[in-house]
Amino acid sequence: IYYRMGDAAAALRDARAALKAQPKHELALRIQAKAHYLAGDLAKAEAGLRALLKQVPNDADAMEALAFVLNDLARPDEAMPLLDAVLKGPEPTATAYYLRGALLSAKDQAERARADVDRAIEMDPTDPRFFYLRGDMRFAAGDLTGALEAFRDGLKIAPKDPDLLAAEGVVLLDMQRADEGMKSFDAALAIDPTHRTALLSRARSWQESGETEKMLADLRTALATDPQSAD
Repeated sequence: IYYRMGDAAAALRDARAALKAQPKHELALRIQAKAHYLAGDLAKAEAGLRALLKQVPNDADAMEALAFVLNDLARPDEAMPLLDAVLKGPEPTATAYYLRGALLSAKDQAERARADVDRAIEMDPTDPRFFYLRGDMRFAAGDLTGALEAFRDGLKIAPKDPDLLAAEGVVLLDMQRADEGMKSFDAALAIDPTHRTALLSRARSWQESGETEKMLADLRTALATDPQSAD
């Protein structure tokens, strides 16, 4: 219950108590690993999921969770076979298709990536991440109209998602619809004042309109959030 509520500390506390009594308790191992992931401790999440998979080697939920951890650890080549195994199993999931689509897209395997993202959305049309990825892929392919449609489909589900709002703004800028794009950046920054894509893209728009001081203000804010960035 605590894990589902997003309370990683309480979930870890109870999972540890259960494992103290029963060191191989499968559910406690699962919750402990996922709570570590929720808390951002990727190394412990990986270790916990691998321990779980030693007990239940073909557990699809654990394999998928480990794939997400490995992807976040910038080890996509290790994540891919786990996703393949999940998707070849009896109960493939929308999230596994989504992540494999993202990995395939990063490898420039656009056709396979599109098929996976389409399948993810077909299985679960309520997850805004899927529409963000679809929009991102269409944008990369130069399909601005399709990208805008995908980002706006995501915004119907999550109207206050700053990533989707910023992405919408980027497309609008490239479509020469700067006034609309600025509204999207403003909306994203009202939710997350440090959103880098929104700040940098709005700075670009300020530059193109000759608003140098406003451009510099956004660039300074972006630099303050990540002083090592070369953007």
